[in-house]
Amino acid sequence: MARLEQLIDEIKGLRNEANHRSSLRVLNLLQNNKKLFLEGMEEDYLDMATKNFQLLCDTPSREYNTPDYLRDYNKYYESLMFYLNRII
Repeated sequence: MARLEQLIDEIKGLRNEANHRSSLRVLNLLQNNKKLFLEGMEEDYLDMATKNFQLLCDTPSREYNTPDYLRDYNKYYESLMFYLNRII
């Protein structure tokens, strides 16, 4: 459980960094630690969160700083944090 809490804290640290690099980091954490995250959340939601951040990562570079990209990042981030906060 301590490792899962570390991962959640790392994701919490990305709250104010709505950029492509943060999207890549969140996606990487979700994909590489799927087993840990599944201990506290449903697989369907984890798959949806992973898909959402994958969409952000696949966004063309010219759109990284657009209001739409920032809005989507914040929306997906807050949704993910809702479930992660229920774990700890």
